[in-house]
Amino acid sequence: MHVLVVENDLDTRDLLYKALIDAGYEVSQAKGFSEALQLSGQHPDIGLVVVDLHTCVRLSGVEMAGEMRQRLSNSHYILTSSDWDALDPTCPDDMTILRKPYGRIELLRAVCGGVARRNERRRFGALKRPNRRRA
Repeated sequence: MHVLVVENDLDTRDLLYKALIDAGYEVSQAKGFSEALQLSGQHPDIGLVVVDLHTCVRLSGVEMAGEMRQRLSNSHYILTSSDWDALDPTCPDDMTILRKPYGRIELLRAVCGGVARRNERRRFGALKRPNRRRA
């Protein structure tokens, strides 16, 4: 699974990268929205995006995920923030909330859950077939 980490803090980005690489994921890193969009265009196989809500001044993490859905329609998004009030617990099915501070175990649990939810959406989406009228 290819994971994109969007985080403006270099130390946090490096910790996320190491934890995900050690867990066997392929990881790309972006420090902001424009870099994340560029990477999503270069790597359409990205299946999961971990994004800090405050990475981009212009857009919130939710808005960033919405923009990225156009390129990565089958991805799952993990939204992180230390501002607990900014994280709405009711979010779309393709998003998970991860409150800071979190550790490696919480991160990997959220990633595994996101991968499972993504795979479930893909599996059930693939089973849906258009209704055909019989003559």
